[in-house]
Amino acid sequence: MASDKEPMNIVQCQPARVSLNDSYDIAGLMCSSLAGVDVEFDAMIRTPLRRWWTRHVYLPAYFHFLNEGWKLVCGGQIAAYLYLLFGRQTCHVNDIGVVPAYRRQGLARRLMAFAEERARARSLTAMTLAVTVRNQPAVTLYLSLGYRAAAHHFWSGRRDALLAVPARGQPVRRRELSPAQRIQPFCDLWGRSLATLGLPAAAVVADQARQWWTPVGRAFELWGDEPGPLGYADLVSRNGTSQLRVLPARSDDEVLLVRLVGALAPVVPDDEVQLELGNETADTVVAALLQAHDFQYSTHGRMLMVKAV
Repeated sequence: MASDKEPMNIVQCQPARVSLNDSYDIAGLMCSSLAGVDVEFDAMIRTPLRRWWTRHVYLPAYFHFLNEGWKLVCGGQIAAYLYLLFGRQTCHVNDIGVVPAYRRQGLARRLMAFAEERARARSLTAMTLAVTVRNQPAVTLYLSLGYRAAAHHFWSGRRDALLAVPARGQPVRRRELSPAQRIQPFCDLWGRSLATLGLPAAAVVADQARQWWTPVGRAFELWGDEPGPLGYADLVSRNGTSQLRVLPARSDDEVLLVRLVGALAPVVPDDEVQLELGNETADTVVAALLQAHDFQYSTHGRMLMVKAV
């Protein structure tokens, strides 16, 4: 339990660099705070061997050697920590945490302000972070600091229901893309989705697209009779569920969205489908149609949050 004097010590302490030994200690703090809260983390530690590997090898090495680490120390103990990953235009807050005994004293706000100082010192243009949707205190904090959430929604349903969606308009042709071809169309269309939210799309896409872009599965460019492509799609099968991400050229065109989904439904390999349509505008446009075919609207376990600096 924190003593009455510790808050004053916290106010006086300044960020210091994290050592490798610190990273081992912080890995333990991360495991305690993420277990049962972060879906992806829970999947990583589902067996005793994987729990040991994550705690003693993966987390310390990943955060220490790939990031710039900082800590706030009170009474010789780590009270809060921060790991930053710098790109060409963005600073990504890869992890931030406050030890339970030192919470509600402004440490997270101080470290987030410090992260923005580090970004500005490097002439970067945007801050990014990924947060677990279940972690409402963290989401509330980031929103209060001016962060906004990028699209993080999907529709879940059955493949046969997707095939039953009535066709509209002219047929759409699929052109499968090689790994070398697929990144640029995704960057272009995802950038448009971010721009609709008023986010610094160019900076985010430049540094984040390859982290969010899936390097496995299949990718398609979609064409009709129009002079340019109608959209892009990414299809991945994981654990018996097909994840189909469709990025349309025009998110407010219901007929176009139905045409694209109809063209892709036959190549979906699994009975269970998660359909992502790129942004909230597209979700709204086809909501009634998908709900009529028993598709349910959900949110991802994590969402990307962005702020210009």
